[in-house]
Amino acid sequence: MMSDMMISEAGMAPAEDGEFGRGYILRQMEKILEQKDYLHEAIESLSKMHDGDSGDCSAPGNLLGQAKANALRDIVCHREATNQQMLKLYERMYYDLQGSRGSAS
Repeated sequence: MMSDMMISEAGMAPAEDGEFGRGYILRQMEKILEQKDYLHEAIESLSKMHDGDSGDCSAPGNLLGQAKANALRDIVCHREATNQQMLKLYERMYYDLQGSRGSAS
């Protein structure tokens, strides 16, 4: 999670602390937090799929609808897990840069 100190430094220009410095890392974190298009695309694609018929009276029901719901759940869960890992990486990089900047002074 981004701390208040990290947020206040988000506007830092790359020239101030290198091409891949703290400002860059904070912008990348912000991009991750704003990414939602994949979810809208998945919902749109799944909503266009026909659920099929339940079939005979002894049929188990709407299996295609259940499969679509499971697919959507899996898409969201896997993407969010990836986002969490990326945020952890960027957070670690940020604090590593913060520590090296403080020790060089």
